[in-house]
Amino acid sequence: ARLSEAERARGVVAASAGNHAQGVAVAAGLLGVRATVFMPEGATIPKVQATQGYGADVRFHGESIDAALKAAEEYARTTGAVLIHPFDHVDVVAGQGTVGLELVEDMPDLAFLRRLVAAVRS
Repeated sequence: ARLSEAERARGVVAASAGNHAQGVAVAAGLLGVRATVFMPEGATIPKVQATQGYGADVRFHGESIDAALKAAEEYARTTGAVLIHPFDHVDVVAGQGTVGLELVEDMPDLAFLRRLVAAVRS
């Protein structure tokens, strides 16, 4: 959502074996942005199909997420697409951090469970 109009026009690229791929595909679709996702060979069929179903162009590269990420980085360099890194991206980290807050808001007992686990570990 924070992309400039020029960045949106170039599209986004990501690498993922499934969950990040789907998130990027959904967000891009909601914003009308083209998404290309590199997945490792052997990614699970339901995750591939879901990512495609959300509108992403799925490309397979390598046998690991590291190989897929290298392909995504090269794609970003050659096309100008914005790389949405699966874990080393400020917006991804911020979004993941809000999940914990939302869980505690929706399920106040989670805070109690966290304290209980900490007490058991000490």
